[in-house]
Amino acid sequence: LMSDGANNVAFWESQLSVLDVEQSGAKFLVHLGSASRRVDDCARSAYTKAKESLTNTPVPVYSLPGNFDWPECSDPESGWKHYQDHMMNINTNWDTATDYVVYRQQERPE
Repeated sequence: LMSDGANNVAFWESQLSVLDVEQSGAKFLVHLGSASRRVDDCARSAYTKAKESLTNTPVPVYSLPGNFDWPECSDPESGWKHYQDHMMNINTNWDTATDYVVYRQQERPE
C-alpha cells in the first residue's frame, strides 16, 4: 500500500474507505514506505497528507520508512523527523482492540 506522497489524497481516501475487511479478513495494512516522493523532497506536507490518506481505513496501518522518506532527502534529518512525527506508530490512530500483539525492536522503532 502506497499513499503516493502529497498527491492523490482524495483517491487513496476513497479507495481505502471502501476496503471490505469482512470479505478480505484483513486485520491491518502495511504501508511500504515513501510517504514522501522524490519531487516532494521530504516536505512536511507530504507526510501530513500521507497520514491523512492512510488513517481513513477501517483497520490499523503500520508504516515502514522508504528511501524517499529520509535517506534521499536534501535534508535527511528533517525528513526523518517528519516521518517520525506523522508516520511512525501510525497504527495508534485507531481505537480498535486487536487480537494480535505488536512487537517492536528497541533499536529500530519504525
